[in-house]
Amino acid sequence: MRSRISAYALARSGDRMLLTRLSEASPVFVPGLWHLPGGGIDAGEQPQAALARELYEGTGPELLSSRLLDARTYTA
Repeated sequence: MRSRISAYALARSGDRMLLTRLSEASPVFVPGLWHLPGGGIDAGEQPQAALARELYEGTGPELLSSRLLDARTYTA
């Protein structure tokens, strides 16, 4: 078992919201489900930087601004 901290985005444009589909490599959530874009925070990485990196890696758009809505951990 290991704990990992993650950051996820509620990415919106007007009345549209960006969702991503979980890959077969998803360690916690059921693969194939729709989910908010984001992912794990690397050691020493700040949550906002991790979110910007994960959003860009997973979907391509650049994060222009963000604010923390919630913080949680999980164990896998």
